[in-house]
Amino acid sequence: MPTRTSTPASAGQLGLLILLGAGFWLTGVVIVRIIEPLGALSGTWRALSYALLVPGTLPAIWLTRRLAHVSRGGILAAVGVVTAAALVLDGIVFGWMPWIYAPDTEGQLHAAAFILWGGAVGLVLALISQLREAR
Repeated sequence: MPTRTSTPASAGQLGLLILLGAGFWLTGVVIVRIIEPLGALSGTWRALSYALLVPGTLPAIWLTRRLAHVSRGGILAAVGVVTAAALVLDGIVFGWMPWIYAPDTEGQLHAAAFILWGGAVGLVLALISQLREAR
């Protein structure tokens, strides 16, 4: 059984965290492609979608901790790597293939804002988890 470490120090852990970031990015793309055409990222539905993203991010934090064998003391660093990997993919895709997120510019902007919100939520939840563990 792999040992748990407080920071993602090994090459294997870093590689796994990057792969998790790519997987969470792909999951985000699928979610955005489903909910954006329904109007869930604009108007009055936007607030509900943003609110639901908070508890919806908790499984990603849990999976990151479990799959990469990262202790709670290192969850913020681990989620930072995962988020960075996902944001790199977002930057590339938004720059060259924004239609992957939505067919029109307005939908793409709504998707971008939702994705940025999700990344920030993940980092804040990881920070809260790490601060609780430090007590």
